[in-house]
Amino acid sequence: AGGGCVDRMSLTPHALGVHHLLKWLSPVVRPLLDYPSRRRLDRCINISDLRDAAKLRAHKMVFDYLDAGADDEITIRRNKDAYSQLELHYRILAGLSPPLEMSTRVMGRDVKIPFFVSPTAGSKMFHADGEVGVARAASAAGAMYSLSTMGTAAPAEVAPAVPAHHPKLFQLYVWKDRSLVRDMLAQARENGFHALALTVDLTWYGNRERDHRNGFTVPPAYTAKQTYEAMRRPAWTWDFLSSPEYAYAAVDLAAAGRRRRAADGSRGETAAS
Repeated sequence: AGGGCVDRMSLTPHALGVHHLLKWLSPVVRPLLDYPSRRRLDRCINISDLRDAAKLRAHKMVFDYLDAGADDEITIRRNKDAYSQLELHYRILAGLSPPLEMSTRVMGRDVKIPFFVSPTAGSKMFHADGEVGVARAASAAGAMYSLSTMGTAAPAEVAPAVPAHHPKLFQLYVWKDRSLVRDMLAQARENGFHALALTVDLTWYGNRERDHRNGFTVPPAYTAKQTYEAMRRPAWTWDFLSSPEYAYAAVDLAAAGRRRRAADGSRGETAAS
């Protein structure tokens, strides 16, 4: 894989509780650190400008994780080229009656626009509000939201941010460990997700070369390279250090449930023997 999970280190700023202190200082410090980023946002005109602004604010391994593809990234370039070939043909002198209407129904539920937020892993890497913030924004726009298996917020955290009448999707990877998959499905079902987005591309991880070069890990491994890049992006680093450490939330909950069941089984066997 291009990056991966690492065991949590025993001595980190989060383990020491530094984020609790920094959270109290954030109302003063964050606006100062974010001032250059907000200036850049004010000057953004198009999506390309937003991408450039994000690149200047985010940690390099985080930005590249969001921006990169696998191997030589040929598919990314082809996708961009394909979209550039699309044209919108409109009728002129047709008036605006009846009013323009983009709403439709998805899974028997109304949405205001025929788009949805595709499942994206690790949203708390990009913004402290993570998947919950994205879900709120999608709901405000009347769009459908989908949560990734590798989200940094669990279904129970995301569900309250989406109105009950809005459709919610849960994206699922089917792994060899079926008990882990069943636990994640149970989380989605118990929290009102209406359907699954089943990923069926490849049976192995993509060779994400930028992740290899950056030493990408979740959570951060505090290597010299990661620390150096963090120092170059003070606004992102403050957000990271003043918020709870991110991890793959649904996977962690499912794994914890499996460990509890294993422990209960062991205790039962001991009691019966």
